[in-house]
Amino acid sequence: MLYGPAFQASNIAHLVHMISETYVQVSNKYLMDRISNLTTLMSLEVGSNQFVKARLEMQKGCQEAQKGILELVQRNREEFDEKIDKRIDSINHNLKAVLPTPSREEQKAIEDTVHKAPQEILKEISAEDADQFG
Repeated sequence: MLYGPAFQASNIAHLVHMISETYVQVSNKYLMDRISNLTTLMSLEVGSNQFVKARLEMQKGCQEAQKGILELVQRNREEFDEKIDKRIDSINHNLKAVLPTPSREEQKAIEDTVHKAPQEILKEISAEDADQFG
């Protein structure tokens, strides 16, 4: 049946998009400014008041960034899961309208595919498929 592989490919594409979008958000919001501040810190004399102050500010900023990154990742993951659930419902609704009722075995295979975590789906990529990306 074509439904399973097509659904897996779609899920993988959405997962890759979500991960790359999260990376860009983290980089822009939390990393780039802090990285550019490293040059200032490296130019100061170790042990000077300015160095200590800059290091403490950097440390505080990194702690805030860590908290913000965790919140961002959790929020993006929840949004991703909600979008996937909506897509599943939409696909199921549209398919039921045009396809004949599947057998019990086919229905179970479809449900198993739909309920797999994205990580499990990624593990199922065959060696041949993996070679295409390597």
